[in-house]
Amino acid sequence: MHLFVDTNAFLFLLRKGKGWEKIAEMLDSKENDLHTSLVVLNELKFKLLWIGASESLRTEKKHEILRFIKADKDFREKTMKSYLEFYFTLLPVFKIHPLSQSCEIPSIAYSSRYGLLPTDTYILATMKQENIFNILTNDKDFDSIPEISVLRF
Repeated sequence: MHLFVDTNAFLFLLRKGKGWEKIAEMLDSKENDLHTSLVVLNELKFKLLWIGASESLRTEKKHEILRFIKADKDFREKTMKSYLEFYFTLLPVFKIHPLSQSCEIPSIAYSSRYGLLPTDTYILATMKQENIFNILTNDKDFDSIPEISVLRF
């Protein structure tokens, strides 16, 4: 089965969040042809920085989190080193789809049609372009898309 993996699946896997064992099992299955995109990986880097800073500071205040991320070089290096190690484990087993200009117009249409935010519309446009109809995610926004199947963890 062609399976597109969304940001939150990677995030739960890396942070050992609820359901990470099921995610690992699905990613290890030889039955799945694994896909993701640079849009997902970029969002993953951002969320790793944001969540890590929020936890370190014990706050949700945007300006404090941003200031921390920008000021703490050791934190950034540690977070990106961890991400980079993970990224290199993806390369041999995932097809990582690049940003594609051909997805821009469809992603806008999906935003209008389904009310999805830009990252999710780009994921959907990439999936459609590549004939991928299954997504591993806990993002409920994908539930409203009749053309795809959502696999939860």
